Parts: sequence; C-alpha cells; structure tokens
Amino acid sequence: GEIPTLKAEWPGEPCLPFCPGIPIAPGIPGAPGSPGSPLCPFSPYEAHSPLSPLSPFGPCSVATPGGPAGPSFPGSPFSPTVPFLPGSPFCPFSPLKPCSPTSPFSPL
Repeated sequence: GEIPTLKAEWPGEPCLPFCPGIPIAPGIPGAPGSPGSPLCPFSPYEAHSPLSPLSPFGPCSVATPGGPAGPSFPGSPFSPTVPFLPGSPFCPFSPLKPCSPTSPFSPL
C-alpha cells in the first residue's frame, strides 16, 4: 500500500527509483511504476526490498548465512556487518535505519 508521508513529500511521484543509478535487470515482474515493480518502493516485496530474498542486487538483498553482507546500515538484520553512510542510495529501504529521503522509514 501507499505510504502517505512519502506520497505527501513527493506529490505526483508515487513510485520512485528504488536503487538510483543501478540498471534494472530483465525478467523482473511488474511494469515500471506499478506495484511489485523494481521502480516502486511502495511495494514491500518488490525486487529491491530487503523484505524480498529475490533481489538480484547485492546492496539491498537479504544477507545469507556464511556470505558477505550487502551495504546497509550497522545493525540491519539484512546486512549486520557492513556500514554505509547515511543517505546512501544503495539501500533506501532499511527497516531499522533511514537510508535516504526516498525511504518511507526516513525521518526526513
């Protein structure tokens, strides 16, 4: 569902690029800007969301046991070891820490 605070901050832009600067891989369900689309952060299960284990992009994918953690914020369950600077565009959907103004969890 849509997040009112984010929609209010970005009027007319309900679906923003989730990982800016990273090309979208082919074969991902969901047309651009639609629910479940890689371009729509309103869907909690879209390809870039840390809630989805199907992300083809390391920075926002779920960390696997014994594997390297993707860039995120310290303390993130999806990336428990690798720190990243606040405001980074590479993981704007951290459930614990705000990552960028495009994140619905950001206090900005």
